[in-house]
Amino acid sequence: MRSILFLMICKTCLNRFFLKLFFPTIPGEVLILWLPGRRLKTVIIKIFLKYLPCFLLCTWFLPAAVSREEAVTLYNQRNYTEASRAFEELFSAEENPLYAWYLVKILIDKNELESALKKTAFFLEKFPDDQGLLYHQARVYVFQNKYSLAAEVLEKIITQRSTNAHYFNLLGFCYIETGRFKEAVLMLNMAISLDSTVKEFFNNLGAALERLGNYRESARAYLKALTIDPAYKKANENFERVAKLISGQP
Repeated sequence: MRSILFLMICKTCLNRFFLKLFFPTIPGEVLILWLPGRRLKTVIIKIFLKYLPCFLLCTWFLPAAVSREEAVTLYNQRNYTEASRAFEELFSAEENPLYAWYLVKILIDKNELESALKKTAFFLEKFPDDQGLLYHQARVYVFQNKYSLAAEVLEKIITQRSTNAHYFNLLGFCYIETGRFKEAVLMLNMAISLDSTVKEFFNNLGAALERLGNYRESARAYLKALTIDPAYKKANENFERVAKLISGQP
């Protein structure tokens, strides 16, 4: 693209140079209209040819538009400054909630939680029922230990008949933290029914069952988490603790 622009600049400048060389006393704009074979159409022709080189030179130095794939790559590389700039540019061109998610996720990853909440509130005015934005808002509340607020947001998502297992898992976790253990078990079982490959789901289920005093079922849940990842330290510690409770050891 830039090579084409360069050739166009050269061609335009050379045309004007030779016209001035052979017809030095005639203004360029008049000359263009006077040359044989030219037809007087509009004044736009004069303006276009007069300012085309400047326009092409400015275009040459403009930064290339970033693509969605490039922006996601920047985010995955944890280049948050450039990723944020890229997604801001993409969002200004197209108000897509996906770009809003990434802009909020960047702030969460940078632990700028208050800024993330403000950003989420801004985007929710544009996309009031967007599940992704609501989920990230709930995540911020969880990081701030505001589990009741997070649960309220997640319940709003669930009423929209969501099929995202992570939403049910996070809601189950919030229920554990607020002492609603039976409801937590329901939510976590729902998460597992949607996706049984995530170790954290089973670990959270084990925690909810343990709080209810159902140690054997809790141990089974922890074991399933360890089946997925034998090196999962948290589940291993939880299983050992519950095993002692089952055997009656102090």
